[in-house]
Amino acid sequence: MPRTGAIEAGDGKAMSPLSFPEEFLLLIFDEENGSSLPLPPDILSLALSGSVLMELELAGRVDVNIDQLFAVDSTPTGDDLLDPTLSAVASDSEIRSVYYWIDHGMRDSERIRQLAIKRLINRGILESDYGDSLWLPIQHANSHYYRVGELGSLKELRLRIVDLLGGTDVPKPRDLVTVCLAEACGILESFLAKVLTREEIDDASDRAKLLLRMDLIGSAVVRIAETIRQRPAMTQPCPRAKGIPILGNAIGMARDVQSFMLDQYRKIGPVFSAKGLFRRYVILAGTEANVFVTRHGHHLLTTAPIWDGFVNRSGASRVINGMHGHDHFRMRRHWGQGLSHRSMGRSLAQVLPETRRQITAWPENTRLRGFYSLQRIICSQLGVISCGMPPGEYTDDLIIYLRRTVMTYVLRQRPFLLRTPRFRRAESRIREFAEKVTASHNVPRRREHHCFVEEMQTLRRTDSVLLPEIDWELTVIAPFLSGLDLSAATCSFMLYALLRHPDLMERVRAEADGLFSNGEPTAAQVRRMDVTRRVLMETLRMYPPSPCIQRVVTNSFDFGGYKIQAGQTVLIGCSVPHFLQEYFPEPDRFDIDRYLPERAEHKQLGAYAPFGMGAHRCMGQGIAEVQIALTVAMMLHLLEIELAPAKYELRTKREVVVRPDERFKFKVARRR
Repeated sequence: MPRTGAIEAGDGKAMSPLSFPEEFLLLIFDEENGSSLPLPPDILSLALSGSVLMELELAGRVDVNIDQLFAVDSTPTGDDLLDPTLSAVASDSEIRSVYYWIDHGMRDSERIRQLAIKRLINRGILESDYGDSLWLPIQHANSHYYRVGELGSLKELRLRIVDLLGGTDVPKPRDLVTVCLAEACGILESFLAKVLTREEIDDASDRAKLLLRMDLIGSAVVRIAETIRQRPAMTQPCPRAKGIPILGNAIGMARDVQSFMLDQYRKIGPVFSAKGLFRRYVILAGTEANVFVTRHGHHLLTTAPIWDGFVNRSGASRVINGMHGHDHFRMRRHWGQGLSHRSMGRSLAQVLPETRRQITAWPENTRLRGFYSLQRIICSQLGVISCGMPPGEYTDDLIIYLRRTVMTYVLRQRPFLLRTPRFRRAESRIREFAEKVTASHNVPRRREHHCFVEEMQTLRRTDSVLLPEIDWELTVIAPFLSGLDLSAATCSFMLYALLRHPDLMERVRAEADGLFSNGEPTAAQVRRMDVTRRVLMETLRMYPPSPCIQRVVTNSFDFGGYKIQAGQTVLIGCSVPHFLQEYFPEPDRFDIDRYLPERAEHKQLGAYAPFGMGAHRCMGQGIAEVQIALTVAMMLHLLEIELAPAKYELRTKREVVVRPDERFKFKVARRR
């Protein structure tokens, strides 16, 4: 059977038609929440596997009978969504049933999903940010068509299902497959209920039962889905990490949560519980956890209860870090307009002189506090990018206020920190800073591009439900909350790594000198620094500032053979795979060649997650990467820097993020 005609891109070049995996992901796409409909993990894997086999069948590469699925043409299709499965079928000399090959494909489903999503983004059908939120481009929203370029369009898949089941026409093969996938996922009736009466739905259901028997692969997928739904629910609680009386695992977790999770993962597996001082956590770790949270975290996990105390202290109703579901998705879209990697590029003309001013102000042959010195630079950069102005005299107030409130209300540590006169003064001055920022943007100015605060002002005027006035003050400082300590910690770790590896430092310095050789660089030029980029990536692998992320379970789920109950607090050890030999050979060795195309160790599924994963993956990743690379490059271009003392061995401290301790200091040996 021929496939639908090629689609034209905006540049007039023909693009290949959508594959079944791509169509399936559009079928289950939830426009309201920017994610897939909440399908059980096995059902999602099943449908993706079946969609690949049905695509190969339609392309004439495989055929199926009651007993066997086999290759009839082993010629590669040239489609990397399909060819791994085709190769496996063609090279197998055993007689295998369709059920065997469906199960085989389920193990490859995450690769299929990620590749299909990437294609939908490249086609312009979906858009994405640095997190895992997706959306239809604005010009496609509320439309029954997914448009690609100016000329091509596809009728919305859900309407195709309704048209087919509500009529009497002979089904086209592609529409028949879509009906099978919708039924397997348990979403067929919900699509019909939106546009048909109860009587029409009954008639459509009868027609669906007939159609489902017309494709052997499709009917097999539906039968497997029914079997999965009939499985008994998991009831076994997850195993516990061994601890000591009363304190449980509190000492090990407080000393080095990264090493604790890694050690327990090796002993117990990807899911276990651990006891802190006042609560018990369920810990999910390894690539299994990273993939699971990326796929399903948006409808199983939330951050809202974790941030409630912080929000209440601020007098607001919520902050983006603690938002969930549809409103979180909508807010991320608005943040993306004013705070993205493009924002850094637009602000670079102001960021560069501010960064240079602070670096050149460092005195020679004087010990400088490493983390704090870099915090001040990052804070100034964020002020320019998000507010259009550096915080200046309010820098220390921002640092103190954010660190102490997050430690008290989010990490539940050191509540006494909020009772000091220094904190109360900082809290008062934060309000003063927010008022000054707001006032500065109330004066009409002609700008080619708006900064984050101006974008949020527009949102406040146009949607006071999503961004009410009570949340404004916290919105102004939210970019500092999200990026200040994370970027400063990574900058510190990267500087330490370079000082401990002089050969790498000279390579980065040479790149930095080239960057500034023709005047002020652009953000694109910063991102093209190859050695610097790979040093940064290896820094994030070996010294992840956020080695785990905290969530609360909203809906009970099964993971690793155990039941995780709603209401439990979970820690996801997203950086555990960074130190597993099977993904990163010699994981304790600082090796920037891991990220060369021929090795690409970071591209293994679920292996590399320095910015977290899922719906709350760090949205400032694009800005942070340019900030850190630019700051380190400018330091090495302008200065000769040494550790002070020279034999300092890294020790870390966990506050808002994991960072070098106070003994990490450096000095300016000379100016270049």
